Amino acid sequence: MYVTCRVLVCALVVLSVLTFRDLHAMDVPAPGEEVDVEKIIASMSVEEKVGQLLMIGFGGTEVSTHIEHWVRRRGAGGIALFSRNIVDFEQTARFSRQLHELTEGQLPVFLSLDQEGGNVVRVKDGALVLPGNMALGATRSTTLAYVAGQALAIDLRRVGFNMNLAPVLDVNSNPKNPVIGVRSYGEKPSLVAELGSWYVRGQQEMGVAAVAKHFPGHGDTHSDSHFSMPAIDADLSRLEKVELAPFKRAMDAGLDAVMTAHIALPRIESDPNLPATLSPFILTRVLRKKLGFDGVVITDGLEMQGIVERYGSGRAAVEAIKAGADMPMILWTVKKKDEVYNSLLAAVKSGEISTKRLDRSVRRILNV
Repeated sequence: MYVTCRVLVCALVVLSVLTFRDLHAMDVPAPGEEVDVEKIIASMSVEEKVGQLLMIGFGGTEVSTHIEHWVRRRGAGGIALFSRNIVDFEQTARFSRQLHELTEGQLPVFLSLDQEGGNVVRVKDGALVLPGNMALGATRSTTLAYVAGQALAIDLRRVGFNMNLAPVLDVNSNPKNPVIGVRSYGEKPSLVAELGSWYVRGQQEMGVAAVAKHFPGHGDTHSDSHFSMPAIDADLSRLEKVELAPFKRAMDAGLDAVMTAHIALPRIESDPNLPATLSPFILTRVLRKKLGFDGVVITDGLEMQGIVERYGSGRAAVEAIKAGADMPMILWTVKKKDEVYNSLLAAVKSGEISTKRLDRSVRRILNV
């Protein structure tokens, strides 16, 4: 408790000394500036629209011809950096500025990372490092959650990021869960909903899009979807009371984006092995219609074994878009990025993904 409060009091000090110029160091549009999204969409080619759907990753700590190809020529809508891309504060700031410069004269790019706090932290030098969500959950303080989101976002913006793949809104209802644990605020849906929604408010008010994960909830699983397909043995009523409650509260707070989970829901789906990432019922009927969410839906990595072993990355990306997702995430291999891009482009040109459906995702991305 003492360590948590001390860290967050320091965050308040950081908030008090930053200037307006610090907060706008990345030449983002001024508040209130009009952007005609529909005009932009009407001017885009099919290839440019498909490029906007991609959330990609790559190796290296500086801009390469490979990165330039995907950002400048194919117009990738999002980039996710990991520890492999980050050395220290100076290198990260320089690298992020170079990445943003690649989009000069064209659409901007989401520059994202997993900066959850605790044991999932990418930037450790020159940015506030928060304790894990469970430590924050132990305080039961919405004020600290709000300030944590603000303070972290200020540091992320200063180093060049405009999206954080956080917070984790999974309810830690299964103590045997191998992948969530202390990444969760706790085992009570009401606590996760309260703290998570205030964190989202704080982070987004300081200009960093929040991506709540892992929808519809990864907390009550026995395995890790990086390696296999986990399942939750819950019906829709239980899902609404436990797993969905924190996401709904965050959406009511203005949440920009969610990340899907590669988990099966055998008591809800007719196909007991269909992952939520590819489920029209979960992503369209539940997320879009029942919860009313019209923000960006990003898939978890489409190179994870739970997806690849059954579908392949390219086919999975097409099915995810058809189900209601907006941005397939492909982080690790050149081959998989090409596979996903080519599969999406082919699906649009064949009519499997309609132009209207493609525009709907591009519109959500540009609005955020």
